[in-house]
Amino acid sequence: MNTGIVRRVQSRQGCAKYSASSLLDRPLAQLMNRSIAVIALLICLLLSEFGPRLAMAAATDAVLARDSEGTPQGLSATPIDGGFATERRDLHHPPLATQRPEITWRDLWQQPRYSTITVLIASLASALLLLGLLLRNRQLRDARQAAIDTEQRWLSALDAASDGVWDWNPQTGKMLFSDQWKRMFGSDYDQIGDSFEDWSSRIHSDDLPLAIHNLHLHLDANTASYRSMHRLRDTQGSWRWTLDRGMVFVRDAQGNALRMIGTTTDITPLRRTEAALLAEQELFAAVVSQASDGVVVIDTENLHFIQFNETACHGLGYDRDEFAAITLADIQAEQSADQVHERIAEIVAEGHARFDTTHRHKDGSLRNVLVSSQVILRDEHTYLAATWMDITDRLATERALRDSETRLRATFEYAAVGIAHVALDGRWLRINRRLCEILGYTREELLMRTFQDITDAGDLDADLALVQRCMDGEIDHYHREKRYVLKDGSRLWVDLSVALVRREDGSPDYFISVIDDIDQRKRDQVQLEKANSLYRGLIEHMHDGVAIYHAVDNGEDFIFTEINPAGARSVRIEAEALVGLRVSNLFPQIDAIGLLEVFRKVYRSGQPQSHQITYYQDERIAIWVENDVFKLPTGELVAIFTDVTEQKKAEAALRESQATLERIAYYDPLTGLANRHMLLDRLRQVTAVADRNGTSVAVCYLNLDHFKPINDQLGHAIGDALLQSVAQRIGSAIHACDTASRWGGDEFALLLTGLQDSHECEVTIARLLQEINAPYLVDGYELSVSASIGVTLYPKDRSDSDTLLRHADQAMYEAKQLGRNTYHCFDPDTENLADLKHDRLQQIHQALDRDELRLFYQPILNMRHGHLEGIEALLRWQHPQEGLLLPGAFLPLVEGDDLMQQIDLWVIRRAMKDLADWVALGHLFRIHMNVSAQTLAEKDFLDTVQQELHQHRRIDIDQIAFEIPETVALHDLEAITEVIRRGNALGLRFALDDFGTGISSLTYFRHLPAQILKIEQGFVHDMLRNKEDLSIVEAVIGLSRAFERQVIGEGVESEAHGMMLLRFGCELGQGFGIAHPMPREQVVAWLESYSQPRQWRSVAAHAWLPEDLPLLTMEAEHRGWIESVLEQTASHPTERSASDSSVSADAQFNPNLALSQCRFGHWYAQEGQLRYGHMPLFRDMAPLHQRVHDIVQELLQTRARGEMPDQELFEQLNSASNALLDRLTMLQNAVVDANGKEMTGDQGFPIDARDTSILEDGAPDWARLDH
Repeated sequence: MNTGIVRRVQSRQGCAKYSASSLLDRPLAQLMNRSIAVIALLICLLLSEFGPRLAMAAATDAVLARDSEGTPQGLSATPIDGGFATERRDLHHPPLATQRPEITWRDLWQQPRYSTITVLIASLASALLLLGLLLRNRQLRDARQAAIDTEQRWLSALDAASDGVWDWNPQTGKMLFSDQWKRMFGSDYDQIGDSFEDWSSRIHSDDLPLAIHNLHLHLDANTASYRSMHRLRDTQGSWRWTLDRGMVFVRDAQGNALRMIGTTTDITPLRRTEAALLAEQELFAAVVSQASDGVVVIDTENLHFIQFNETACHGLGYDRDEFAAITLADIQAEQSADQVHERIAEIVAEGHARFDTTHRHKDGSLRNVLVSSQVILRDEHTYLAATWMDITDRLATERALRDSETRLRATFEYAAVGIAHVALDGRWLRINRRLCEILGYTREELLMRTFQDITDAGDLDADLALVQRCMDGEIDHYHREKRYVLKDGSRLWVDLSVALVRREDGSPDYFISVIDDIDQRKRDQVQLEKANSLYRGLIEHMHDGVAIYHAVDNGEDFIFTEINPAGARSVRIEAEALVGLRVSNLFPQIDAIGLLEVFRKVYRSGQPQSHQITYYQDERIAIWVENDVFKLPTGELVAIFTDVTEQKKAEAALRESQATLERIAYYDPLTGLANRHMLLDRLRQVTAVADRNGTSVAVCYLNLDHFKPINDQLGHAIGDALLQSVAQRIGSAIHACDTASRWGGDEFALLLTGLQDSHECEVTIARLLQEINAPYLVDGYELSVSASIGVTLYPKDRSDSDTLLRHADQAMYEAKQLGRNTYHCFDPDTENLADLKHDRLQQIHQALDRDELRLFYQPILNMRHGHLEGIEALLRWQHPQEGLLLPGAFLPLVEGDDLMQQIDLWVIRRAMKDLADWVALGHLFRIHMNVSAQTLAEKDFLDTVQQELHQHRRIDIDQIAFEIPETVALHDLEAITEVIRRGNALGLRFALDDFGTGISSLTYFRHLPAQILKIEQGFVHDMLRNKEDLSIVEAVIGLSRAFERQVIGEGVESEAHGMMLLRFGCELGQGFGIAHPMPREQVVAWLESYSQPRQWRSVAAHAWLPEDLPLLTMEAEHRGWIESVLEQTASHPTERSASDSSVSADAQFNPNLALSQCRFGHWYAQEGQLRYGHMPLFRDMAPLHQRVHDIVQELLQTRARGEMPDQELFEQLNSASNALLDRLTMLQNAVVDANGKEMTGDQGFPIDARDTSILEDGAPDWARLDH
């Protein structure tokens, strides 16, 4: 820029830094001031003679003309009548005008005597004025030169800097640019242009509107300066980021901008740096956000998380808002808030730290974490940056690895076979205890030898050849039988399996040898061969038939290869003619009786089977035959069969004779109905069954109305025929399980069994009356009779058999009195029931007033993790005379009475108080309370609960759960559903109790919004021995899983119950096997002392395949069968009541009958064989199961002889059954693992792997029969 532009701008502004006064030398200005002062004083002296005051005024004026840096002004001039008077303001003297006569300026000009003086004064004043003009001219010249120098220095500085300068006239639009500005954009003067349009055309179109907007804001004086960041295009066409700053220096009188000057700074590198920094920041933020470890920044004062990534919050179960609201102390599981602050202070002092700790998940579970932290100081505040890695799974894996290594070491050392690691040169590297026992050497002796040293010379070459083939890579393992030389020099046959272990690079490392002692088996083979000839001779002379078959058509049919003479005689054909014939051709009906299928199963499984005595008939023969089939090692089948035709004929004749005797002893010869003896026997049996099953028995006494006249008038023959017709109608009117007997004459007695309620009895009796009342046609006579029936219900009438019949007889006479052709029910409590109920209610009222009610608590446990999930409050009555009473002894009387609501309210208040006390001690769990339907129906029920909660601030509302029996819920589904829905909205929990007892459970369950389902304890209790109950439990758990409800299994009486529930995926359990109900004082002690069973920690939950469920149900079947056998055999014959069983005494001790009831055996031989027959674990169960049957048969035969078996026999049964159950459990685990591997696509799973871990500590407790 030229200097003229700067001068114009500065002259218009009147800038002080370019004024003359600022450029004068300080000494010259002072000399000028002093000269003026001297001249003024001279004038004053000349005038002193004529007017001292005038002279003083002139001197004062001169002094007043001095600059601000001269002497302080002490005089002032005051106009007086056209002149001036002076006074000294800082002195306390009277004014001079009062001391001397006044002389005016007019006197000076009018009186001649003053003219000379006047001229002199004027001359001096002119000289003074000329001197001032000369000095002023010099000042202006110096100021211009200084401004030019300053401008040149300023422009040089701008050129030397990186900024460009521009000068714009808004009125003309002309713009001037500095050389640096042009260099910034690679342009010379001709290219750059000098108009506003040229400049604006270079701005990027996206940035132009804002730049123009900012410029107008400043031109309109709305901003103190102009500032704009935008992109400008250089001569190469590239865009460069610039920062423009400028200011209007000159405006006209109307405020319009006349001149604006500014600078342009190239900020392109800065913008690039900013962009790169932003990208790095975004990348870093993304890395932190997606990091697998939690990353947080913590305020060390309040412990809040001020920054955190998704892993930090989600890993602990929180969303971002929830995590931001909590502190570090909230997630520290092992430290209080004060301890956390202390630890933070230590880390701040150290500057950094790395440590392990435990965090608490939102759901209450604990997570192990590895923390790395670093102290950060910002704005004089201390923060802690930390990362944490969740190492819970890693620690669990490490523990599992250590446990696995321990088990492997134990398996190696205590295996039932010899195991060794052998070096490539044959040295023993590591050997187990069993190998030393087999070979007869100590561990030290073997380690000093090679396998070659103790191998029989006849087997060594073959051994070395196989070893070399493994070394060469031809094979990786081999199996053979060989002989070892024992320490005493004898030879021992062993079964040897060898596998080569290679290093990572593929080179051989060492061998693993598994050695089993088969010396006895070898000797047995020799003995077997010797005995073969002997056995063949015996078979030839056996009375039973023996046949050998060869399989054809892949085991679908079989041909005879050999048969002994007895067998040929049984099938009515010569032995030579049988050889080569197909079984299906010779016996066309063999498949129909199931025998051919037995052949096929034995051939496929290799397991022997028996085919019970069966009647076979075709066109050629008709015989009764019994078969035992087994498979030879050669693959051929052997059948030993017995022709029992003659025996069956004798048995039939015997049964016919026995039936005749039985009919005489137990049946009425006229009607064929049971007689008195049989009815009394049946009465004792059915009452016992009713006690076990919880059902009722109706004992009925029936007498015919108007029978005597018919019998007297028409004769006994007609009467007997009528009685026979009545007996037939009675038989058709009752169920097959009921009993009808003729008591004598025209009287009958009936037993109606399995009744669920009295209504069912009434329906049957009404039908019976209707049948009897219908007309009879007897020998041409149309006869009519009716009946009067008396009924008493057991166990409501809990009397003995004779008394029950007397009560029924008494009720029958009451029916007669009512007009006949009707019935009457005997009620032993009719007279005093109302009084008893009233008295009992009064006692319960008093119990409530006297604080005799108690709450006992039973834990609800998470069986898998071992922590307390909840606790159920159970009501008891501490009766002063009767002792501790259960709810069933008094609550039924309260149903429907207002007292019920008072008791419910007492339970709620007492349970909440106890829960609040436990929460204060740091124990957090949910409490379950039982409430009646009557209380639930109250409109203010939920308000009452909330009011009670307000009394206990420590309790959260979700710690409260109300249990509603399923039958109550189904009784008033709509009302109960509404109560549950409103309670859920408040945060309460509801549980359906005794689930499975309602008749419409599955239909209505999905409509009930209860979050918790409790399986009825009877199903859980019996599921280990009843497959139907087990199926129900599995179905209910599956139902809860499908509807996403929490499920609790009641009735967990043992570890076995818990194991079964956990297998199905039910983790919550309640029952005596966990804890008995206890008073509140014992709860804390139980919490501190309870130890979770080891088996529960390791069992895995699986959704069992439907075809594998029999593995579980058969366990229950076996336990139930063993229990029934013990019931039959454990007590002395004379101690057994006739009501113990509904079968005859002979059947009770029939060994064949008991064995045939073994459902496990039927499953094992059929469905189990088809599905699991290929698995060694399954095949291992055959001898164990046979051993159980042998012991049971011996027990039953002993009892059938009327003798009491020895205790040792029971112990043998216990041991054999446990061994079978252990093997079944191993099979279950193998099947589950196999299914899991198949679902993940792992084809390398060893399906026959045998997990013996459960046998480490002997038989598990839950497998014991006496547990």
